[in-house]
Amino acid sequence: MLLELNETGLLVQQKIMMFPSRIVYINNAPSFLETEEAVNRLASHGLQVVSSLSKGMMENVVAIILGDSYFGVENVKDFSRLRTVARLGTGLNNVDVKGLWNTKRVFVSSTPGLSTEDVSEFTLAMLICVLRGANTDAHSLSSNNPKWRSISRGVSLKDATIGIVGCGRIGLDTAKLLLQHGAKVLIWNNSWPPKNAPTEFLDQVEHTTNIKNLAGKCDAVSVHLALTPTTKHIISEGFFEEVRKCGKSIAFVNTSRGEIVDEKSLLVALQDGTIRSAAIDVWSCEGDNTNQTINALRVHPKVFPTSHIAAYTLESRQRCALQCADNVIAVVEGRLEEVEQYIAKPLA
Repeated sequence: MLLELNETGLLVQQKIMMFPSRIVYINNAPSFLETEEAVNRLASHGLQVVSSLSKGMMENVVAIILGDSYFGVENVKDFSRLRTVARLGTGLNNVDVKGLWNTKRVFVSSTPGLSTEDVSEFTLAMLICVLRGANTDAHSLSSNNPKWRSISRGVSLKDATIGIVGCGRIGLDTAKLLLQHGAKVLIWNNSWPPKNAPTEFLDQVEHTTNIKNLAGKCDAVSVHLALTPTTKHIISEGFFEEVRKCGKSIAFVNTSRGEIVDEKSLLVALQDGTIRSAAIDVWSCEGDNTNQTINALRVHPKVFPTSHIAAYTLESRQRCALQCADNVIAVVEGRLEEVEQYIAKPLA
C-alpha cells in the first residue's frame, strides 16, 4: 500500500507501478507513519513510502525504517538495492549491524538522544511512585476487597538516596533531576567519570565501583544501561542478596532494557520483601510475547507495570521520525557525514 500520494493519487500510483522507483519500506514502525512531516520529507527527495511489499517491489527498496521487528542477514537476500536500515528508536538489539554490513554493506542508523528528557521525566515519576508506595496503594484500593491506606509511610525524594545504575544520557539526566529535588545520588558506571558529565555535577554525586554497594546504601535503585553481553542480567540474584544481607527493603525502577534484570530473581525479591515496590517499563519479552515470570510480575501487587512507554510522547515521536527520515536521505544520497553520529559502527 502506497502511503504518500499527491492530488492525482491513482495516476501517481500507476506511474510507480510502471516505472519502479526508490522505495522506503516501513517495517513495524507505525509511529513513523503518524508523523506526516517525516513521510513528506522522504517524498520530497523522490523516495516512495510503503507499509507493505509485493515480491516485485522488494528489489526497489533502498531503505527500511524499522520498529521493534528483527532484521538481519537472513532477511536481506531479496533486497538487492538496500542501502540502509534506519531504526526508529535508540536500541539496536533487534538489528544485525555487523552481519548487514559484512554481507551487503548496509548502513544501520538509530535515533539516540532524542527522547532523553522524556525518559528521565518518566523515571522520576516512577521513582516517586515506588518510594511512596503509590502503586501498591492503588492496587489495594482497586481490589475486590479495597483497603484504605494499606501501605507503610513512604520516603520523600529530599530524604532519599537513589542509586543510578549506568550514567549515559538518560542516567545522567535522571540524576540531575533527582539532585534538583534534593535527593542524594549514588552512581555506578562502568567508567568514571561518565562521558559528558560536567564537573559541577560530579561534585554533587557519589560513585561506587561495585554495583552491589548500591544495595545497602540506597532507598531506591534505577537502571539506565544499554543491553550488551556484559550488562545482561547485571541485576540478578547476587544484587538482591546484598540487599537482604543489609536487612533493607528498597524500591526498584527499570526503564532501560528488560534483559538487564534477571526477572525471576526480581520476582523472588518482591515476594520476600527485599524489593518493597517496583516500576517496570521494559521486559525481556514485549508485545504479545510473554512468559510465566513476566505475567506474574505484571499482576504483582507491588509492581507498577507499563508497556515500554517512557519515551512515548508526541514530541519524542516527531523528533525521532524526522531524524530517521534524515538518516535515510543522507545515506541514500551519499551524504553520510551529515548523520555520522547516528550511524552504527559495525565491529570487525
